[in-house]
Amino acid sequence: MISFLKGRIDSATKETVVIDVNDIGYKVYVARASSYEIGSTIKLLTYDVQKQDESYLVGFPSAEEKNLFLTLIKIQGIGAKTALAMFSVGSPQDIISAINHEDIKYLKSLPLVGYKTARQIILELKGYFVSSESEEEDSYSDVRKALITLGFKSLNVDTALRNVYKEGIDKEELLKLAIKEVRKL
Repeated sequence: MISFLKGRIDSATKETVVIDVNDIGYKVYVARASSYEIGSTIKLLTYDVQKQDESYLVGFPSAEEKNLFLTLIKIQGIGAKTALAMFSVGSPQDIISAINHEDIKYLKSLPLVGYKTARQIILELKGYFVSSESEEEDSYSDVRKALITLGFKSLNVDTALRNVYKEGIDKEELLKLAIKEVRKL
């Protein structure tokens, strides 16, 4: 099983990116494929989907997104492509918040999710996620939002934060380090 890929983005389609890792191209299904910049270096956490008639990789810019994906695909009626499509519109925090607040309207607004699927998600996952974020998660989220507001691409911001984030780091220090890191990307 491939845990992650780190390489240069060679090409992108509506649903996939091809990552060149040491002259081997890996086709990976991702949410928001159009936001990935061709030629940039990226690290994606991956999940290997195995079906009877097909096999493919799904990639995630953060562990939070991958963990939510793995939780969602355990629900009957939600496959890998449906769970991935949900991330094309909603962030993991938004999806978790909608589950915890039983917001069927928001969940129905996500691609490939209808009323029955939204109810099933809430039924199986309500209370599964801790609804109050810790100060560290707040810092991470605040810094991420600040960098995106400053005009940096969300993909680069996620990569930079992953590279500089350390447990117990304060918000100001995280912001300084993340700005330096995102400028390198």
